[in-house]
Formats: sequence, C-alpha cells, structure tokens
Amino acid sequence: MDFSKIRTVSVICLGNICRSPIGEVVLRDRLEKNDLAIEVSSGGTGDWHIGENAYFRSIEVLEENNYKINHTAKQVTRKWFEKHDLFLAMDLKNRADLFILADKSQWDKIIMFRSFDEYLAHLPHDHPALEVPDPYGQDLLEFRKVLSMVENAADGFVARLKHQRKDSS
Repeated sequence: MDFSKIRTVSVICLGNICRSPIGEVVLRDRLEKNDLAIEVSSGGTGDWHIGENAYFRSIEVLEENNYKINHTAKQVTRKWFEKHDLFLAMDLKNRADLFILADKSQWDKIIMFRSFDEYLAHLPHDHPALEVPDPYGQDLLEFRKVLSMVENAADGFVARLKHQRKDSS
C-alpha cells in the first residue's frame, strides 16, 4: 500500500465504544502533532451501540492521559470502503468481518492496527499477538493496557507514514 496517498483512516473494533474510539483519538492526536493532514474516524462491525458515547472507562483512560474525546458510536458498512483509504482492525475477528464487508479488490485497505508497532511489525498480519484485547466490562487497568498498545501502534503508523511520504517526494 502506498502510504503517501492515504487521506482517510478508520479504526475498527466490535462495538465502537472501547478500543476504536481510543484508537481514533490517539491516532488523530499523533497525526496532528506531526502536521499530517489525515482524517481519522472509527466504527464497529456490530450494531449494538450505534449512537452511544464511548464506554465510560475509555473516556476515563483518555482523559487521565490528557486526550480529548467527543464520540458517537457508528457501524461500518460496505459504503465506508468507498470513503476510506485504510482500515485499522483491532483484532482478527474485526479483520475477518471487514474482509466480508469489502470487495476483494479492497482487501489491501484492511490492516491490523498493531502491525505498526515497531516491536510487532515482523509478525505475519494474521498473528494473534497483533490483537488489541477487548477490555469491555473490565477494570481501568485493562483500558490502560489498551491505550499503551494503541499509542505504540499509532507512533509506528506515523513513523511509517512520514518515511513513505519523504521517500515519495
């Protein structure tokens, strides 16, 4: 995939209230701090939480780390593949669900978010270690772990993006 052409990214989990809102907020923060003009959104593969705010622990962990969040849960649909250049899946089930929604010609738009973590980048794209575990219903410590995983992946994403954009100019 040519990262120099990416203009829109969507972070995807199951219900769009825990992991993907954290991913959206962190990735947007990292891109803005690096003056990279990319639109970031998030969605869920399921429809259980459409219209809801982020889960209270997601909000709590973001706010305790000085991130700002304003979120309404959405469900990803086939039409999203026409509007977004890249989909960052939080786990292998989300990835599989995205493959079902997308046309085969769009499968290259689907990548595991943690594959950008510099310590995990060597793993095959279907490796279980690339999953961000779903912390729904768990304590704040699990949300802190998710935040740390997402921050590492977002940093790696920005580094790769900057590298590829520098090489293409």
